[in-house]
Amino acid sequence: MKSKTICALPWVQVSTSIEGIYRLCCLQTGTDVFNHIKVLDVPIKEMWHSKEYNRVRDRMLKGEYLDCCARCYREEDAGLESARMRHNKNWGSYISEPKILLLDLRLGNICNLKCRMCNPAISTAWIEDEKKLSVRNYSKTSLEKMENYDWYNQESFWNDLTTVLDSCEMIYLSGGEPALLMDQQIKLFDKCIEMGVAKNIEIEYNTNLTIDVSKTSKYWKHFKHTKINCSIDGIGEVNDYIRYPSKWDRVEKNFLLLHEMTKGNNAHINPVITVQILNILHLNSIFEYLKELKLKATLNILDEPNFYNVKVLPKNLKDKAIKRLSTWNVPELIEYMTNEDWSHLYPKFLRETEILDKDRNQKENGWKTLQKYHLKK
Repeated sequence: MKSKTICALPWVQVSTSIEGIYRLCCLQTGTDVFNHIKVLDVPIKEMWHSKEYNRVRDRMLKGEYLDCCARCYREEDAGLESARMRHNKNWGSYISEPKILLLDLRLGNICNLKCRMCNPAISTAWIEDEKKLSVRNYSKTSLEKMENYDWYNQESFWNDLTTVLDSCEMIYLSGGEPALLMDQQIKLFDKCIEMGVAKNIEIEYNTNLTIDVSKTSKYWKHFKHTKINCSIDGIGEVNDYIRYPSKWDRVEKNFLLLHEMTKGNNAHINPVITVQILNILHLNSIFEYLKELKLKATLNILDEPNFYNVKVLPKNLKDKAIKRLSTWNVPELIEYMTNEDWSHLYPKFLRETEILDKDRNQKENGWKTLQKYHLKK
């Protein structure tokens, strides 16, 4: 599909946000094209045929650029394959009559980690830090709302989901940390099996690998396939620094367990690296680690907060990153990193890093320590 504006998702996917509103997709930025319509207020089928959804479809077909799709446009301009392009490869043939084939369910923000690049809207563990430090400039009112994203506990939501399962081909579960909502997931899996539709559905869910999710393995055989996205942003102390307060020993143990369990078991794991300023110099080490396991990572380039984006890295460190990555086939990533200079945001990154280092009792001037760790590997 050669169009620069059409994305297949408005024809095939319903997506929910952490706060329980409908959204175009998980990468949506800027203006909310669905006018903050709550999942609990409007049934899925009604929303699917709403004027809001139809307006998005019409604008794309007319060749209009949507502000909310800015991230994909930016990545495509840098020569990267965007999510829009990937979705069009997989689902582009369905752009005719809208039919719900995908459910993208982000079930709240409950999480046990406060990763450096994360925020209170996505992780409840971040909320107390933000109240104390105000590094991300969230208001008190906003933080109070973020403590109470519990819409997914309503029986009406799960009952509504069952009305679209008969046409569904994929269910994607994210969070927060979805493993902390395993009971809700299992309830959904049981319903799919009970309705006799599980065999038609691929399941995909994320995990930060701090929790053993192997008990869901008994469900894998019932579904068409299961994909487990495993967050791997660093090896050893790089993981411990970025994905605080996780510990690499535990993360690796759960990762290797899933790796073994999925072999020949109608499931597979997908290592996902959130590429950012804190690990761009370390990617080669992660690539080497995964290569030994015969695994290849999916690269998720961090967009927000913008001062963690790899474009912010000063030129001398970009040059070192390029040298490190030269033996790996990632020319699009290098082009993305170097085609713009955002180094004016570097002081902001350093200020926040210093504040978090002190508050979390991590290494003093942890970024410099991390650089030394990266560069000696």
